[in-house]
Amino acid sequence: MTVSVNTETEGSKSDAECRGTYRCKQQTNPMLVKGSGTVFETDAASLTIYRSEGVFKGWPFKTANANVYVAGNRICADIHVSHWPYSEEHESIVAGIVTSGVLK
Repeated sequence: MTVSVNTETEGSKSDAECRGTYRCKQQTNPMLVKGSGTVFETDAASLTIYRSEGVFKGWPFKTANANVYVAGNRICADIHVSHWPYSEEHESIVAGIVTSGVLK
C-alpha cells in the first residue's frame, strides 16, 4: 500500500474545487481505467475511488486507488492511496481508508 500527499498553492475555496484541480490532470493519465471512478463528497473532504492498469517496465499491473482532496489556508492537498495488486478486497480497503475520515 502506498500513501502520498501532493499540494498546490492555487487557493481552492472548497474541497470540490480542489478535486477539480487535480482531476483535470488525473484524467490525462493513460493508466486510469476510464469509467472506473466514483466521485463523492463528505462533510470532511471530496473523494474519488478508481482503478488503474497498464504495463511498467514490461510487467502488467492493476491497482486500486483513491484520492482525498482537501482545501484550506490557500492550499489544495491531494492525499493519494493505492494498493497493488488490484482485487475487489483491496479496492474496499482503499475505499475504507479514505471514507473513514482518518486522512482529514
